[in-house]
Amino acid sequence: APCKRNSHKPTVVLADSNDDFRSYLTSCLTEEFTIKSFRDGGEAMTCIKNEYPDLVICDLMLHGMYGYELSSRLKTSGKTSCETSIIPIILYSSHIDIDQYNRRKTSLADTFLQQPFSIADLKIEMSILIKNNRFLRKSFLQRLFGEEFLEYLANFRFQGDIYAFREGTIMYPGEPVITVVAPLI
Repeated sequence: APCKRNSHKPTVVLADSNDDFRSYLTSCLTEEFTIKSFRDGGEAMTCIKNEYPDLVICDLMLHGMYGYELSSRLKTSGKTSCETSIIPIILYSSHIDIDQYNRRKTSLADTFLQQPFSIADLKIEMSILIKNNRFLRKSFLQRLFGEEFLEYLANFRFQGDIYAFREGTIMYPGEPVITVVAPLI
């Protein structure tokens, strides 16, 4: 399934090999988030690299690529990590042995939840991570380009005068301003 952004709700990539649990989580979260669900880590990675979701949630034990490996690649692996390291990641698992615990530490995931977890707690974690991430992006842009640029962006981005897209350019009408690799705000 293509990973398209919905301007009204944050986009979340969910990766879990268990069809029933993935379906359950999707149904619990779709009211507040646009959920793109995947059965294996490789498919999720492709979507994440192409569309830069607001958040990634995945099980430690996935088909194709373990959750800790997916997280590690997004946070630390070459060109991909330069573009994706800022995306918050929540890992979860029902059982953690010492080997999984050590791998989880090296994954650099932002949050880890032990199953069973409450959906209310998951939603709180998701909201906090997304808000913090947006604040960091905004602070970075403000520091780099100043408050006037952010005000201009906020005033015109919904009117079609500024276009922001992956590996594209933000343009004031007729003149390029900055190349971006992810949604800005």
